[in-house]
Amino acid sequence: MSGSPMGITIDGTTAYISALGNGIFIVDFSDIDNPVLTETIHTLGDANACYLDGDRLIVADSIAGMTIYERVGSASKTGADTAGTGGYSLTLITGENRQTTPYSPPEEMAAPNTAHEYVVTNSADSGDGSLRNALEHLQQNTAITFDPTVFSPKNPATITLESALPEIEADYLTLDASNAGVILDGDLLSEGNGLTVRASHCTVMGLQIVNFPGNGIQSDGNWNQIGGSRAIGAGPLGQGNLASGNGICGIVTGGWYTKVLGNLSGTDITGTQAYPNYDGIFVTDWGFYVTIGSTNPDERNITSGNNSINMDSWGDHTRIIGNIIGLDITGTKAVKYDSESNLTLEDTAKNTIVGGTTLEERNIISGAQSGVTFSDTTSYQNSVIGNYIGTDITGTKAVGNRSGGGIWACSHHRIGGTTEGEGNLISGNENGGTGLSGYGCSDNFILGNRIGVDINGNPLPNGTGIDVNTGQRHGTIGGYTEAEGNLVVGGSISMRITGRGIKGCFFAGNTVINSGNLMIYLEDGASDCFIQNNTFGPNNGNAVRVDYGTGNIIRSNTFISDKPWELILLLEGGNTELSAPVVSSAAGTSISGTTCAFGRVEVYLYAKSGIVSLGFAQADGNGVFDFTSKESLSGKQVILMVTDTLNNTSAFSQLCAVS
Repeated sequence: MSGSPMGITIDGTTAYISALGNGIFIVDFSDIDNPVLTETIHTLGDANACYLDGDRLIVADSIAGMTIYERVGSASKTGADTAGTGGYSLTLITGENRQTTPYSPPEEMAAPNTAHEYVVTNSADSGDGSLRNALEHLQQNTAITFDPTVFSPKNPATITLESALPEIEADYLTLDASNAGVILDGDLLSEGNGLTVRASHCTVMGLQIVNFPGNGIQSDGNWNQIGGSRAIGAGPLGQGNLASGNGICGIVTGGWYTKVLGNLSGTDITGTQAYPNYDGIFVTDWGFYVTIGSTNPDERNITSGNNSINMDSWGDHTRIIGNIIGLDITGTKAVKYDSESNLTLEDTAKNTIVGGTTLEERNIISGAQSGVTFSDTTSYQNSVIGNYIGTDITGTKAVGNRSGGGIWACSHHRIGGTTEGEGNLISGNENGGTGLSGYGCSDNFILGNRIGVDINGNPLPNGTGIDVNTGQRHGTIGGYTEAEGNLVVGGSISMRITGRGIKGCFFAGNTVINSGNLMIYLEDGASDCFIQNNTFGPNNGNAVRVDYGTGNIIRSNTFISDKPWELILLLEGGNTELSAPVVSSAAGTSISGTTCAFGRVEVYLYAKSGIVSLGFAQADGNGVFDFTSKESLSGKQVILMVTDTLNNTSAFSQLCAVS
């Protein structure tokens, strides 16, 4: 039984197996030694789990939401039949299409009419004039500032805390150190955050928050702003905060509509040296419509040099734009190459957009162990568009990640896109540029990216261009339109597809340039993949190699090669090592010969400028085929391949001269 089982529901001697894109398998195991597949329900989406309630089967159906199916003939049967295959079908219950939203935005409160001001006049831990005193007596709509004669912007004063500050629970607070030099130091504490903001409509800016055992800044309220423009204010970072050297995260945010702007997290005050937190900026699973960064360069965050993850999001509809992640404030040098990940979208992260279609929206994501990583089966529909991954801020020099990253163990995500500007520049990474990986994962897309070149189109290769491995199903690399195709240049292998669990991945419309190495390599049993309408540049080796796997279709591609018979290599039973067609006659417009029974024979015109498909002919049951071209081929050369009824495509035949 094929598929990726995600869950099993038992009803007596019947098992209902949720198998993602393969639907639900219904298995009779009354004879435990000989279980029988009695029914396949082709669900609307990817079946992640199901629950049986009498005659109803309730399915967690990914993009289709929750769907309900009933056995045919049940008393309450309504709707349209699904494509079942067994002795009893199930029927999809139809009805009003309703979008379920587990959380609703909070009501926005108006600011109180009365405003309050408080000036911090000393660096004491407590007492009159201290920051602690201000927070202990905090009222709504208060602005707290710092006396610049005590907290000089050029010579910052340190508030060394002996216990954690009170949590902020009064709305409409402005904590403003943008015109002062203020360091909050938590080195003496055994636990606690620098600042914890439970209230809403609060702004925290201009502070240096360091050495706390917990988080530097934690914001749980709504409509809060952490930081601002580094160009506004006389302080060392203007409105931006420094959140570094903390035991957990520099900045943590949940709530609705929070903005995180202009901060440094994981570096020193210069933005050039590591001063690591464990993680940099973290959006929790209670973060909704959070914005990290801005199109204004003075409001971009520099989150680099952290020990684990520089930026991590579990939120819903997070927008990450214009940041420098992994590099210093100039965007030209790595701060700390051994940060585990620059940007991770995991756990419940969904509907996140990283980057955008303009230069101002792009993030620079370079100089760590991994660039951008999607993970966890519960994450959904996140997009990474228009970013530089592995280069400096100019897009011309490599400051590579060990791996550019990719989509691991999750489904329905996108790297790149078809709108102008959505493609990422993914270059200069030590190992893979990007990729797909993970059992039980499907329907991910890599579209419209420039991989292995600099911003000007010059070679800047990754170790491997694109890696697909470990059970990925229905992954799409490229597409049929020009905008969908990826440009993949250089690398030891341009595209590497590895593993017996890989099924049904689609590679189309890509331009692959790699003069001395493998272009597309299907190894270790990768099967049922589709390679079509790609353009393979000049190459002295193999354009496509298949080891062990079967059912891989190769058709309608364009090649440039002096040795076309070497373009496709089948080894270790790859595509059953299907033999190429044998031409018996080639004259004028007609080419005929023999091949496998009912094979689809594709004929290519050979020229040094390009090897292009002329079309195909269908062989009969005896393997005899006759191809007729639209124009005479006399004096030209052709080369042929065949695909059998099990979707195995052969290598090319030898060149054949047409009389």
